[in-house]
Amino acid sequence: MRATITQVEAHCTHSCNFTCESCTHFSNENYLGRETPESWREKLSPWAARIQPRNFLVLGGEPTLNPDLCDILEVTRELWPEPEVRIMLVTNGWFLHRHPRLREVLPANRIILDISIHHDAPEYTEKLREIKQLVDSWGITA
Repeated sequence: MRATITQVEAHCTHSCNFTCESCTHFSNENYLGRETPESWREKLSPWAARIQPRNFLVLGGEPTLNPDLCDILEVTRELWPEPEVRIMLVTNGWFLHRHPRLREVLPANRIILDISIHHDAPEYTEKLREIKQLVDSWGITA
């Protein structure tokens, strides 16, 4: 019997394209490194046998900086296939264009895209508009 818990947050990369002063992951301290699908599976498999989270958040740094992101998301769903486990990709969205396969991986694996918003400067808002257009062209919501 697995324990039901509210939330798990796992970092698939430690790099980030932002250097926010208040970063809770210390990305502003240039902490680097990333998971591979193999290391992700190795680290999370023991937990998959023990816990069933209501929410599983794939984070970073900035997760879209990990070139293996789509494979990591698929491994996450393999480990927690139950529909009641809500998997979310939390990203600032800046590099979603590097992962065109996300347009299939997210809906096929019932993964929610959550785009974090960090401030309201005009340049930033314009970039967010571009990101929203990309996501809309994929036919998914964020």
